[in-house]
Amino acid sequence: MKPLNTIFGWFSYPSDEKELFQADIRGKNATRLYYASFLLSLLSFSFLVVLGYTLPEKGVGDYLWKFNLIVAHLVIFAVTIISGTGLHFIIKFKLTHARITDLVSYFVFLFVLLMCVVISAIDQYVTTAINPLMIGSMAIPLVVMIPPVFSFVFFFAGFVLFLIIIPWVQSDTSVILSISINAASAVFIGLLISIILWHLNKVRFKQSRVIERQQAELQKQNDELASIADELHAANESKDKLFSIIAHDLRSPFNAFLGFTELLTDEKELMGNPEYRSMILALRTSALNYYRLLENLLDWVRIQRKVFDFHPVDFRLKSLLDECVEIVEESADKKEIKIVVVADENLVLHADKIILSTIVRNLLYNAIKFTPRGGMITIAVKTDQEGNPAISVADSGIGMTPEIIENLFEKDADTGRTGTEGEPSTGLGLLLCKDLVEMHNGIIHVESEVGKGSIFTFTIGKTGQMQT
Repeated sequence: MKPLNTIFGWFSYPSDEKELFQADIRGKNATRLYYASFLLSLLSFSFLVVLGYTLPEKGVGDYLWKFNLIVAHLVIFAVTIISGTGLHFIIKFKLTHARITDLVSYFVFLFVLLMCVVISAIDQYVTTAINPLMIGSMAIPLVVMIPPVFSFVFFFAGFVLFLIIIPWVQSDTSVILSISINAASAVFIGLLISIILWHLNKVRFKQSRVIERQQAELQKQNDELASIADELHAANESKDKLFSIIAHDLRSPFNAFLGFTELLTDEKELMGNPEYRSMILALRTSALNYYRLLENLLDWVRIQRKVFDFHPVDFRLKSLLDECVEIVEESADKKEIKIVVVADENLVLHADKIILSTIVRNLLYNAIKFTPRGGMITIAVKTDQEGNPAISVADSGIGMTPEIIENLFEKDADTGRTGTEGEPSTGLGLLLCKDLVEMHNGIIHVESEVGKGSIFTFTIGKTGQMQT
């Protein structure tokens, strides 16, 4: 059944989009026939001029041959002018999709084929060749595409007409047999060309429809992506506005609140009362913790948005480390933790001073958080194997398990845990440290064992040079 289905498929319209395929064929036929009609009319007019100019007197020489050709070409000229004019209005008024285009196409196909048969018969007065039929059989399918069923009927009708009229003008039976075979060959080749072109055009149409559907789907996806991009852009603008509000409108009251808690700690009368003292210190600690969280959050957001300023300068590293210790000293003193800095006084580093200070402070706060009361933290400066500065923060804290270490710098991992005295932790500070270290082309890693403390070490890459 498959071979039969394939053969019948060559003769049929595309089953899924018949109307669209018909409209496509009609449009092509209308345009081609419009130009072909006027070209054929010019060709016929040229024959008329030449034949009329050379027509001999009646009954002399090839008078009968030329006279009959003149009549045939007059008919062709009139029909092509009329059909060409009709097709002009069909195209002008955009009626190529209408069935009238099919009727014109079928009529012109059959008319030209039959006229080629008639002219070939007329030529038998002077020659045994059937060139008009051979040329017409092959040329018509190239101009007009019609369903193979109609093509078969029209070519068969043309061949039958040829067999009917040829004996009228040719009496030699051997010649009749020879030219009939040639006519059959020409008709068969023309039919084959018509079927092949119909099938190829059907395949082309199917492919073009697939491409059009794919393009429509891609356009739909592009529109959806553009809509999503617009929504994301709007969301980013809203997010930026939100963080701008947080940065400016929330930071200022927080500073005022921190200043207020600091004033409370200076009030000797209040601090002399154990109950008030405990409340004020707890308030102060909570305020500091949340302020540091706010600072880290804003810094991390600026890094993600790639708007974090980066200005490396030369500075003495020991002085910066001492400043960092002074900033965290209040938190360390509350837990009676001692912080020691081991670094050369004359060591000069080329790096972003603000970023480096942020890294060190976050590592120190982290060490304080997970170091028991009375513990010790050591900040040391060395060089790695490539000569890059390596700063380490070691504590005598509770340490970490291998599972915690493995996910410590992963954004999607939940590594937050409370400190030794219930201090809150989100893990954001260490993520911030990692991003800031990478801005200096450095790396950060940790060594830790449960119950033996942790050592965080980070390097400063080619953006920084250590000098003595």
